[in-house]
Amino acid sequence: MLFNSLAFALFLAVVLPTYHALPKRAQNGFLVGVSYLFYGWWDWRFLGLLWVSTLVDFWASRRIHRSDDPGQRRIALGISLGVNLGILGFFKYFNFFVDSFAATLDALNIPVGTGLLHIVLPVGISFYTFQTMAYTIDTFRRRQTPTDDLVAFMLYVAYFPQLVAGPIERAKHLLPQLEGERVLTPKFLRTGVTLILIGLFKKVGLADGVAPFVDEIFADTGAFSGASVLLGAMLFSIQIYGDFSGYSDIARGTSRLLGIDLMVNFRQPYLAQNIAELWRRWHISLSTWFADYVYIPLGGSKRGPVRNAFNLVGMFALSGLWHGAAWNYVLWATINGICLLVFRYWSRASFNRGVEVQPFSLRWFAGNFVTVSIFVLTALMFRSSGLAGVWTSYAALLLNPWWIGIEHNYLLATLTYGTAMFALDLWQYRSGEEEPMLQIPRLAQGVLLGVGMLWVLIMGGVDLDVPFIYFQF
Repeated sequence: MLFNSLAFALFLAVVLPTYHALPKRAQNGFLVGVSYLFYGWWDWRFLGLLWVSTLVDFWASRRIHRSDDPGQRRIALGISLGVNLGILGFFKYFNFFVDSFAATLDALNIPVGTGLLHIVLPVGISFYTFQTMAYTIDTFRRRQTPTDDLVAFMLYVAYFPQLVAGPIERAKHLLPQLEGERVLTPKFLRTGVTLILIGLFKKVGLADGVAPFVDEIFADTGAFSGASVLLGAMLFSIQIYGDFSGYSDIARGTSRLLGIDLMVNFRQPYLAQNIAELWRRWHISLSTWFADYVYIPLGGSKRGPVRNAFNLVGMFALSGLWHGAAWNYVLWATINGICLLVFRYWSRASFNRGVEVQPFSLRWFAGNFVTVSIFVLTALMFRSSGLAGVWTSYAALLLNPWWIGIEHNYLLATLTYGTAMFALDLWQYRSGEEEPMLQIPRLAQGVLLGVGMLWVLIMGGVDLDVPFIYFQF
């Protein structure tokens, strides 16, 4: 069930009034039921995996909390991590590693036959697996007390607004809300509806609008001019941001209509002044997850420059593998990790120390241009199909004629959709609010809503029910 579908609109039309009409003690049970219905809409068979993760981590966290024996605590944690990573590894990476092993042997002229399983990737498995693992790890670290309320924990794992594509919530933020009293305040109602509308605009009006251009270029990048390939990378950068941040906005808005607040997952990343700031603003729930549970446990930046470099780049490489079972994702993330490492050393240079960059100054614009350029150029790796596709895309970008045969509709689309995206981000950035349109007069809000709807009808995607890109991860 997609957020941008009629089925979801009807789903909400039934869920919201029923939920608010129920007494508090019945609300969680109702939400668990509709969350399972929401998830089972794709494939009911994968509900079993959701239940396994839920029950194992509910048991493991309570076992860890109640024991003072370090050995018993480590065993319970190991069972939790083993089950979760085992499920994730089998369904997401089994064929990938078998394929890679076979390709390595083939390169060594060692013939090998591989009878691969046709494994279907359960939607959202990377998101809810990381969320449940964080819960158990934080319990092991004694940073939280596990809940004794199984229904509340089932809802924490399966909460439908953020189940299939995040944000990856921490128990300290979400679980107390699920266990406590929820009230739909006028502010939550206004901001919830506004966030849903913003998210639909990003998804349908921006991401789905540029999708045909992106698909056309990346179907065969070698057939296009270098300039067209570059425009394709720009358009894809608009698409993936509009698609994923749009999902996060709809998730947060839907949750607010239930009286529950979800964390912000994007903060105008394309207005970042440097690459480090961009990654602090992009998919915040995942970047902080890797920082807390991978980078810092490995030693972070406290074990010398060599170990710091290994920890940082290694963390990014793992995050690339999280995105998908393909080497182009690993390469994309590794290159971004190296860029971040270079920036860290650059920022620590003597001539940069103590320099405060004012927003929208000449130095800020220069930093923003370099930052966005890095993101766009590496986006070619992310969008290309495998390493062969990466090679084809960069060969076309660098070697194909640039201004001969450029498709002007690609340039017009980049300017049009890019301007709309940056205008919205700039408004949010300058106002410091995710819903700045609520600060203008009601008449102006109505005009803006009309313009947005007109944009979606004229410039948006023509196909309904287009899946979100991050569902495949």
